[in-house]
Amino acid sequence: MFLRRPESSQHGKIRPLSGRILTYVFVLCSIFGAVVASVQVWVQYQSDIKRSEASLQQALRTFSGTILNSLWHVDRRELVASH
Repeated sequence: MFLRRPESSQHGKIRPLSGRILTYVFVLCSIFGAVVASVQVWVQYQSDIKRSEASLQQALRTFSGTILNSLWHVDRRELVASH
């Protein structure tokens, strides 16, 4: 009689404080984990882009003279053959 349960909430259940704290901690940790993972993926993506661009620039520096020279010779051969 003195130990009556408090009236239930609108959903028919009373959530104890520990349950609410556990829920909040779980939600906040999930959000924090998602943000950290997103930042980590973004940083890795940017790093991969920079590495790919550097590799492409290196390939262009290495082969541009050879490719241009080869194209020039191909065009000369075609010009000579067309006369």
